[in-house]
Amino acid sequence: VCVGALSGMSFPTISAIKANNVDLSEQGRIQGALYSIQAVSAGIGPVAMRTVDSFAKQAGLSPGTMFFFAALLQAIALYCAFHLPTDKANSKHRTDDNYEDSNDTRSSNR
Repeated sequence: VCVGALSGMSFPTISAIKANNVDLSEQGRIQGALYSIQAVSAGIGPVAMRTVDSFAKQAGLSPGTMFFFAALLQAIALYCAFHLPTDKANSKHRTDDNYEDSNDTRSSNR
């Protein structure tokens, strides 16, 4: 239950990080892309797991094979995440004028 609750927070977190790393004029585009990926994943995921489950039953493997498959997919995702370029992922390193202007107005309001 705890892992499921934490995984539910991952998409809004990723969405916020991505929105902070693009210009204001591109935020709609990045949100659309993220939700499109989520929709495709929601369609492909159950089909892939059903296929793995069907293959496991035909091959006489244990019913837990689809959980090992899910763990493999998670390991691949973690590998990809850890190898992303960090200089492009941190919004504090941005140098475009729009970001600096909005950052200056926030600091003057304090």
